Amino acid sequence: MQIAVPKVPVQLAMVETPRPPAPALVTVPQKTAKAAAAADLAAKRAADQAKKAAALADAKKARQAEIDQRKEAALLAQQQRDAAAKAQAEAAAAAAPAPAPAPPPPRVVTRAAPPAAPRQVASGPNRGFSASPISGGAPPYPTELENDARRGEVTVNCRIETDGTPAGCHVVAAKGGAPFKGAVLSWLNSGRVKYAPVIRNGQPVAETHQWSLQFEPN
Repeated sequence: MQIAVPKVPVQLAMVETPRPPAPALVTVPQKTAKAAAAADLAAKRAADQAKKAAALADAKKARQAEIDQRKEAALLAQQQRDAAAKAQAEAAAAAAPAPAPAPPPPRVVTRAAPPAAPRQVASGPNRGFSASPISGGAPPYPTELENDARRGEVTVNCRIETDGTPAGCHVVAAKGGAPFKGAVLSWLNSGRVKYAPVIRNGQPVAETHQWSLQFEPN
């Protein structure tokens, strides 16, 4: 026996899956975008300049360090050369024989001329001037020139008084050095020197005369 099953129409219900909401679109104003781009560009430029400055500073430091190293090397080399030269000189001095002492220079001894003996004065009504003193000897040779063996000549001008004393003497010319000049003036003013006064008509006369005195090393 068959049982009839009535056919019931099947209706499939379509379930709609909800869609996610679309992302909200944010609209950026055009001016804000330009400002941000400009800021990024400025930041990039600043970063580049900082890198360049740092690179220049590093290069400058490296150059200075190289210069300092060269200076130190040159100074060390100079010190080594000086030390080597000093050691070589000391070694040469130690090896060389000691020099013989130089002989002393020959001493030239000079002495003054011996005092002249009193001179006989000619008598008579008239007598001229003589440059040879009748007392007082001769001017001494300067002691500071004893080792020079030097010749000297001094020309003087004096007034010979009636007693034969020279007065108002002064040097007209001097050869050989100032010591000769001083020796002559000291001698003439010592009070020991006298000349024979000039005689006119039997009487002594004070007159001014000029004559020269010579120095010879003995």
